[in-house]
Amino acid sequence: MLKITPKNLLHPDYPFAPKNFPFFYGWIILIVCTIGVIMSIPGQTIGMSAFTDYLLAATGLSRLQLSNAYFFGTLTSGLLLPYGGVLLDRFGARVTVVCASVGLALTLCYLSFSDRLTTLVSNAFPRISDSTIALLMLILGFVCLRFSGQGMLTMTSRTTLGKTKARQKSIIHQFPIDLFFNLFISLVL
Repeated sequence: MLKITPKNLLHPDYPFAPKNFPFFYGWIILIVCTIGVIMSIPGQTIGMSAFTDYLLAATGLSRLQLSNAYFFGTLTSGLLLPYGGVLLDRFGARVTVVCASVGLALTLCYLSFSDRLTTLVSNAFPRISDSTIALLMLILGFVCLRFSGQGMLTMTSRTTLGKTKARQKSIIHQFPIDLFFNLFISLVL
């Protein structure tokens, strides 16, 4: 057992050595990676579309303005994802998946209060129209949502599964994450 130090927290054998398991540890990685992809649903278009009408009512934006905010959020997130890949390579999957999950949670909290934040900012800057402030607030929220949820959480989960080294790697890759993801979506809907 490794001693608890900040450096050892990121060691592959902390808190236990996967090679000492009585079964192939890649199956646990498959399950955890699948859960990671499922948890990224709020950052996916399918997860966001359920809240379109609520966002329109709360912010007073038109569908076109909301679509443009989502477009700019997606575009900006896509431009930032290569840098996210660098962070994944530099810090590893453990740190990246925790940061992406916390980022997704904070972003969802931010979006849930975006109408109130828009009111606060509008009161502070009365010369700027409410719709402009709401649009900018949603663009920021969508950038963070698409980057942390759809981008980093999904990329980390898929990369972690792809890096699984083992004798049964080909068996694991016969069960793609998309199969479990689609099964989950079909059961929920």
